Amino acid sequence: MIEQALEHYRAGRWSEAESLFRQMLEDEPDNPEVLFMLSLVCRQQNDLDEAAEHIGRAVQIHPQNATYHHALGSVALQRQDLPDALAAFGKAVDLDPNYTEAQTAIAYCHLLNRDYATAENAARIALRAKPDHAPALVNLGIALLEQEQAANAIGYLQQAVQLEPENAGAQMQLGRAFMSRNQAAFAAQCFKNALERSPSNIELLQLHANAREKIGDFEGAVENYRSVLDQGVETADTLGGLARLTARIGDGRAAENLFLRALHVAPDRHDVRLSYARYLYEQERYRDAYSRLRPIVESDADLPKAGLLLAETAFHLGRIDEALNLVKPLLTAADVPADARLLLARILFAQSENAAAVSQLDKLLAMDTPPVEAQLLQLARLSVTQDWSAASDLLAQLRRRPDLTASQRRRVSCVDAQVMHHQEKYQSAWERLLAVSHVLADTMKIRSEVPLRVEQNQPAETAMSREVAWSWPPQAPDDGRADPVFLFAWPGSGRRRLLSALRWHPQIQLVDDSAVRQSERRLAVSHPQGRDPLSNLREADILLARRRYWKKLKSSLSPLRQDAMLVDGMWLTAESLPSIYRYFPQAKMIVLTRNAKDMAVSWMFEAYADLEDMAEYYTAQLDLLTQSQAGVPLKYLTVEHEELQRNPGDVLRNLTTELGLAWHQGVEDVYAGTREAHILPINSWQFYSDWLDSVFVSLD
Repeated sequence: MIEQALEHYRAGRWSEAESLFRQMLEDEPDNPEVLFMLSLVCRQQNDLDEAAEHIGRAVQIHPQNATYHHALGSVALQRQDLPDALAAFGKAVDLDPNYTEAQTAIAYCHLLNRDYATAENAARIALRAKPDHAPALVNLGIALLEQEQAANAIGYLQQAVQLEPENAGAQMQLGRAFMSRNQAAFAAQCFKNALERSPSNIELLQLHANAREKIGDFEGAVENYRSVLDQGVETADTLGGLARLTARIGDGRAAENLFLRALHVAPDRHDVRLSYARYLYEQERYRDAYSRLRPIVESDADLPKAGLLLAETAFHLGRIDEALNLVKPLLTAADVPADARLLLARILFAQSENAAAVSQLDKLLAMDTPPVEAQLLQLARLSVTQDWSAASDLLAQLRRRPDLTASQRRRVSCVDAQVMHHQEKYQSAWERLLAVSHVLADTMKIRSEVPLRVEQNQPAETAMSREVAWSWPPQAPDDGRADPVFLFAWPGSGRRRLLSALRWHPQIQLVDDSAVRQSERRLAVSHPQGRDPLSNLREADILLARRRYWKKLKSSLSPLRQDAMLVDGMWLTAESLPSIYRYFPQAKMIVLTRNAKDMAVSWMFEAYADLEDMAEYYTAQLDLLTQSQAGVPLKYLTVEHEELQRNPGDVLRNLTTELGLAWHQGVEDVYAGTREAHILPINSWQFYSDWLDSVFVSLD
């Protein structure tokens, strides 16, 4: 009967084996071997109480049997009774010091208790008796990994995997060790191997997702998280991870829904709230990110990542003093985060405290591996000061870095081309710019904005005649605010430098915000419309549009100062000018002009795509601007780039006077102290006529 019972047990026929062992127990109630086997059968069927009873009796009958004590410990461990499990395993080892399985189990219990040093010691004892015992190797690897000795852990875990390639647990722990060493590709392969043995393991799926995200396999990581969700597991980790990845692959609407679901599941999870805020920040929704981050920082000041992100968000919102106050506490740490020091440098540059900013930047550049963004900030600074020799040395360092993103490589190449230009290597500069990944200019993005389509199929030009525009009331309904000043400029015209100077006038409040925010405001008040839609507007419609504009503006600029002149630097098209005049008839329009060929060379040095298309669009816009200046009675204040370079003081004084403001010397000082990296000297176009001939033809 015993052979038959054992055959059933080995074949996994638990009920049949149990029935035979019980029959034997009736004949021999004190047979410890039968009690031991019956305990094993009960464990297999998850009847832990009866398993404990049977093995307990076996231990009482034969207390010197180490195997029975080990089995008693295994039942206790399965019942999550660690003290009893450790006692039983310890007794087994006392009886048989070379009992590797019992010693390995002791190590495992200490791992569960998070007593990693004791677990390490127990695992090493187990391996002395049996050096090729895979479970002991795994336990030792885990103990070392948790004690931040990943390099040593990898060696033991690799031995375990070589001994037992099918051991999913060993593969998983080896993957964790590789992840801690930032070797995500190796980790991903380990997790993949483990999932082949255990495809529904939730922890493995999530670990594999993390590794795939690290190596840029975002689609694969999404697949892992969806497998978890398909099993009905909706945790903050799963939903938050899927949200983060969905954002990375460009599905913003789905990402936001997933973030909100994750926060519904775990509203107090700061890490999920921080991930959502970071997503909003990356979408340039700075005000939304700020509102999410502020409560996190206020409730837990020990979250430096949240504090730093809030400081960066405040900086982008123009809250320079607040950003400085937020970043200062991060600088008192023993190991100051490089990102915090970099932000401080940016803040100090924004406050024109250049010496202090350079001091912070120098500390970053002195690191063994300086942050790429610190080197790029230094490169921009050298471009502004036109220190081309130092810029050339820094470029050589940057070109050797393997960790540059595509955007960073483009920035490096553009400055590299500038250096070549100033070395009079014009063909080399042109060839360098040919090889970069090109981007779409802001003005070209505006043209492709879907919401900015013409209403009622009437071109905006139909509202540009004097007969139409001059028939509209010259005063808008009073909403308590003075009409803004707008800017009509093209890339390469010196726009950024002029706005930087105007920002420092104490009576000017400047807004030069994100592309997303600008798009919302353009839709609110500069939506291209023709003669009939604009002429048929009621006073209530105009008042509503103005209020919508001020509301959109608050998202980027708060509070709005009643005592200041608002200068809105959003990108505009000529088609928007009649709409702006209809809503803001007292508005002023600064028109920044420049020699078109020099401007085209600046487009090339900013790595803009489709220069011929830009040139054709520019000439069309110039025609519409001329038409609008003749027919739409906005107050146009023309600033010629070339004259501004020759006589900046006179031009800026005249502009300030035309704006109705008192002169402030800081405007000229700031203008003199700033440069735009891609704005080359006047008449630089002649050096590139051979390569930009088709562009120049379009401009002519």
